[in-house]
Amino acid sequence: MLYHYQQWKHGNLNQTEYAQQHQLKIHTFKYWVQKFNKEQNKATGFISIDTIIPSEISIRYPNGVELAMPSETSMKIIRELIQYGNLCSQ
Repeated sequence: MLYHYQQWKHGNLNQTEYAQQHQLKIHTFKYWVQKFNKEQNKATGFISIDTIIPSEISIRYPNGVELAMPSETSMKIIRELIQYGNLCSQ
């Protein structure tokens, strides 16, 4: 299964497409991908992110106001906006 994991990792198919193309059970393949990713993360100390990063981040305050900002917004600003929302709801 390591062979398939490495081939998938260097390819451009998602897990379902790769499993179907190579006649693998999707649940088995996903299990092994998760297992190999965990092993790799332990060895490197990095966490692999294989999802699409959203183009927008939203904060919804308790009063129903929702604030949308670009995903490139700094964590400092996001943290301050969340703290501000917590102060306003008290």
